[in-house]
Amino acid sequence: MKVKTVLLINSIIAFLFGIGFIIMPVFLCDMLNFATNGDGPLAMRFAGILVLGIGILTFGARKIKELPSLKIIIFYLAVLYSMMLIYHLVLQLFFQMGNAMLWSVDLLHLVYAIYYWIYLLKVKELE
Repeated sequence: MKVKTVLLINSIIAFLFGIGFIIMPVFLCDMLNFATNGDGPLAMRFAGILVLGIGILTFGARKIKELPSLKIIIFYLAVLYSMMLIYHLVLQLFFQMGNAMLWSVDLLHLVYAIYYWIYLLKVKELE
C-alpha cells in the first residue's frame, strides 16, 4: 500500500478518534475502562486534541512532494506510534488498565508503527 493511502487512512481514523475524545470523553473513558470521574474526561479531551493534531498532520503530509520532508514526518509517526504502543502495553500489563477495546487500539498502533518503520527502511524515492 502506498504511503499516501496509509496517511489518508491514518488521518481519517485520527479525526474520528480525536473528535470522539473531545465531544464524548466520558463515554469513551467508560468504553476503554478508564476512570470517568475526576480528571479522566479532562485527560481524554486533551488526548483528543493531540490525536486531532495527528489527523491534521497526516492529512497534510499525504500531499508532500519532497522526500526528505516526508521522511521526517514518517519518522515522527513511527516513533510516536511505537511510544503510544509501549505506553498502552505498560498500562495494560502492569497496571491492569484498559480492556479488549484498548487492545484493538494497540493493534492499530502496532500496524502503523510497523508500516512507518518499514517505509523508512525501504524508501528510496517518493511513490
